[in-house]
Amino acid sequence: MTELLKALAEEAAMYEALLTLLVDKRKALVGLKTADLDSLVAREEALLSRIAEADVARRRAAGNASAVLGLPAEATLREIASASRSRELSTMRDRLSGLMRDVARANDINRQLADQSLDHVHMFLRALTGLEGDGAAYTKRGTESGAQAPRVNLLDSVA
Repeated sequence: MTELLKALAEEAAMYEALLTLLVDKRKALVGLKTADLDSLVAREEALLSRIAEADVARRRAAGNASAVLGLPAEATLREIASASRSRELSTMRDRLSGLMRDVARANDINRQLADQSLDHVHMFLRALTGLEGDGAAYTKRGTESGAQAPRVNLLDSVA
């Protein structure tokens, strides 16, 4: 059981570090700090790799605890905690579960912020180039689409 508690504690510590990193990433996204984002993404990738390794160790420790308790190999942490009557194991499981939910929520917020930033970049590029809609200037046959008067866009006027 000690091996499983240790594995859970290590994984929880990594998820706490990831959550802190995701908050920093959100601040960088909001502040449009691309240099900070590059660094944070690299750190996030390294941490996610370590979390994957810790997850393997946790699963191995859970399998060992299941075997000791006479439970099936695929027993859940809740079942292991119940069979072992370990309040500490239940507390660690709840802590890790809560951290995973928090990380998922922070990831979702960051994804929405990144999507919003990309939408703004696309809108800015359309404004610069004068493209509207799908931006098609020619038909499939290679002739100009529509009989619109030529537009001057910002790039044309600067050049």
